[in-house]
Amino acid sequence: MNQPAPPLRTSPFLLRTINPLGLLEFNELMALTHEPLILVDAGLRLIAGANPDFYRLTSFTQREIQGANLDDLLPGFPAFTPNGIEQSQGDITLLTRKGSAIPGSFRVQPLNAGWKSVVIFFTPFAVQQQQLAQKQGRTNFYKSMAELSKICASSSLEEALLKAAAISQNLLNAGRVNIYHASGQKPRLDLVTSSAGEDIPELPDHLTSTDLVRLNEPAIWFSGRRVSSELHRAARVAGYHYLASIPLGTPNAWSGLLVAAEMEKAPIDDILEILEILASHITQAIEHFLSIHGMQQRIEALEQELILSQAFSNYTEEGIIVLDADFNIKNINPAAEMILGYAKNEVINHPVESVLIGAEPISYFLKSVLDEPTSPSIRVLKFHQRNGSTFPARFQAIPIQHQPGFTSPTLVLIFSDISENEQIKLQTQQLEQRALLGEVTAIFAHEVRNPINNISLNVQSMMMMLPEEDPNHETCERMLNDCGRLSHLMDSILFFSKNKEYRMEAVDIHALLKRILDRWRPKFTGANIKHELVNKSDNTRISGDMRALEQVFTNLISNAVEAMSAVGNGGSIRVRIAPAANKSDSTPQLEISLTDDGPGVPEEIRPHLFEPFMTTKDHGTGLGLAITKRIITTHRGTINLKSVPGGTSFIITLPVYIDSQPQPVPDGESS
Repeated sequence: MNQPAPPLRTSPFLLRTINPLGLLEFNELMALTHEPLILVDAGLRLIAGANPDFYRLTSFTQREIQGANLDDLLPGFPAFTPNGIEQSQGDITLLTRKGSAIPGSFRVQPLNAGWKSVVIFFTPFAVQQQQLAQKQGRTNFYKSMAELSKICASSSLEEALLKAAAISQNLLNAGRVNIYHASGQKPRLDLVTSSAGEDIPELPDHLTSTDLVRLNEPAIWFSGRRVSSELHRAARVAGYHYLASIPLGTPNAWSGLLVAAEMEKAPIDDILEILEILASHITQAIEHFLSIHGMQQRIEALEQELILSQAFSNYTEEGIIVLDADFNIKNINPAAEMILGYAKNEVINHPVESVLIGAEPISYFLKSVLDEPTSPSIRVLKFHQRNGSTFPARFQAIPIQHQPGFTSPTLVLIFSDISENEQIKLQTQQLEQRALLGEVTAIFAHEVRNPINNISLNVQSMMMMLPEEDPNHETCERMLNDCGRLSHLMDSILFFSKNKEYRMEAVDIHALLKRILDRWRPKFTGANIKHELVNKSDNTRISGDMRALEQVFTNLISNAVEAMSAVGNGGSIRVRIAPAANKSDSTPQLEISLTDDGPGVPEEIRPHLFEPFMTTKDHGTGLGLAITKRIITTHRGTINLKSVPGGTSFIITLPVYIDSQPQPVPDGESS
């Protein structure tokens, strides 16, 4: 324990000598200073007086201090000289009435030029540390406020709230800071972000809307007190010393909660006032980013509408012309340019009557649309194109003078060239006539086949009755050949006109082609034709009908052999299987190409090669390739021709087999 200090040595003579200096008035002046200080006679090193803070610090009375020796209170204090003091400031120890020593620092301030009287200020180290902490606290506060004012410049709301949580934790000197915000889908508050020290217990990730109702004003809860919400209950279970909270948003429209909690330390002074400042900034940041998000959504929606509008305008097949109140052209889309034959820069700001030229001025119709917006505005009119030709158009005028964003009446003209529709109607009639003709042809072929067979049988009977040397034998042979050709032709016509149902299944096209080529090997040898089968695909299974596909490739190989045999120099047939170049969203396909060294297909015949009765053979029916194309189309494939003098290629694509229950597909159906 500290022992009481010995009585201070005082000098009554000093009291009498310095009293004329106005000590009473000086004591009153010193009382206004809240830093401990003493008035000292530098020459005698005696204390003339002190202020109340010095008395409180040392526990000495005014009677004990006045006239006391300076060295009894501040041992080792520097010596005074006529010109000043050896050291005007530094560290020293102050002795108290109770005998304790208070370490601190001093500084000396002279009261006159000769250093006869000085004032010594004393600051304990503890006070200095406290002042430093307060200064650092103020600096930290201003710095935090400056950082907090910048969170709206963050790139996102998440980043802004993360910064706000870290700033709040530092400013409040709390172990944990959580920021909750209302969920858009559920009536609750979700934890948006948090900032916490190491080994600090978690708080709930979700709060019910009841907590926001109960915590609708700044509040602080301490351990041991009654809980008023689930959040307080969670803090008590986790062992927190206190938990402070404040709602975010605006009164009657709270949307979140700012929470600060600490395990051991007491809350800082004015914690609720600081929470209000933090909540104001965080609310402003939330509203700022929500406003930006809303504007971004609106901008994205407008951009999407603009893109859709531009896409509709640029890629629609209908012509679109935008007019102002004077019926001058303000905009025109590519379809209108194509239909009318005018470029956009040629018609902008020109009267519409100079572009849409018809039997009567178009302005009469447009004025009626503006006068009666509810009346029907769709008509079929005839206009002249730039080259002078006339076309029928389905024409519509839409007034938009009452739409937002338009300050003057505006008309949008939408029209389409319906001359193609007339052609389609004509083609439909022709197809109907062809379909009827096909039915008649099938009936005709069926009815003719029986007489042909009868003629063939009668000719054979006549040949049996004629002597071998009879010259009529040759005539009968020609008649039998003609009957055979007619019978074959009738069979082909019946096959072509009849819808056949195919049984779709997995077919190994590589094995099928190999088997067909092996069967043709003797014919190839006799005609001096080489053949080659190349497979570039790992999966050669396709979806198809085995017999129909065999008919396709047999027909193509037969045509190739006949073409090369007609030249007489032999040749080669190359069959190649490879994956087809498919779009990413389409069914995988195989490409089968069959190439020969024949003379090629004449250029004038190529566009019509797959049409019925088109043939280059003297005795052909012209139905083989038509039937081939029908089979491939039924199999949801394609067949194309590439031919040059000295070679012909048929390129076939067929869908790869997909494991599923095979379904019968009627001949002639495609998708």
